[in-house]
Amino acid sequence: MKFLGRLKLWQKLSLIVTVLMVPAILLGFLYVSKLNDELRTMHSELDGASYLKDLDDVTNVVVTHRGRVNALLSGDRERKSAVLASQAEFDEHATHVDRADAEFGARRQYLGLGIPCPQRVFTL
Repeated sequence: MKFLGRLKLWQKLSLIVTVLMVPAILLGFLYVSKLNDELRTMHSELDGASYLKDLDDVTNVVVTHRGRVNALLSGDRERKSAVLASQAEFDEHATHVDRADAEFGARRQYLGLGIPCPQRVFTL
């Protein structure tokens, strides 16, 4: 108390403001770091949604291709052009998946619970 008694009024007010600013600055730092974490999570979720869309497109093409090949193998020779078209479509979508693997794989070294990302996921 003797310390505060020796200070002038402006020094006491400055000390009070300084002491009260420390928690405010700390809370501001914690708030900004939490916002940055949420933004990182949001970007990861958007990357994952884009990647899942590419995978869904490939899955749809594979299912369609399977039906066309089944019809071709059952004796319907008119389906040969459709099978070749679905192969080309698969190659196009597989290129999108490869591009997404390269883009997202550079940022994410692991999928899920520590399982390394494969270099090439799909082959026809």
